[in-house]
Amino acid sequence: MTPAEFRAAFVRGLLAPLDPRTLLDPHHTGGTVNSQALRESRLDNDRRNRLLCVIRAEGGEWTAGRAWELYRERGWASCRTTARKDLQFLARRGHLVESGPENGRLYTLKYAGGAR
Repeated sequence: MTPAEFRAAFVRGLLAPLDPRTLLDPHHTGGTVNSQALRESRLDNDRRNRLLCVIRAEGGEWTAGRAWELYRERGWASCRTTARKDLQFLARRGHLVESGPENGRLYTLKYAGGAR
């Protein structure tokens, strides 16, 4: 499946729901979920999963503004701060690489062999 086909299927809702424990916690093996994962709300995890899927499909550099624009288009969240915190969360979980100054942070997808 090409990235464009993946994105189209995702947008139309044709892909199966993702388990937030396995997507957001790379060390989750199906056992007990760690306490931090339990504290995260289901809606936050669903939104972050969707953002990560779009980032994987589109690639490139992501800013809080770009994520916020995506959120507004899809009706996922109305606040730029939410988009910024979601990007930071995904970076802390090891899915994204942060770069750039604090007031102009860029996020790129982290690949298995390191950032590309």
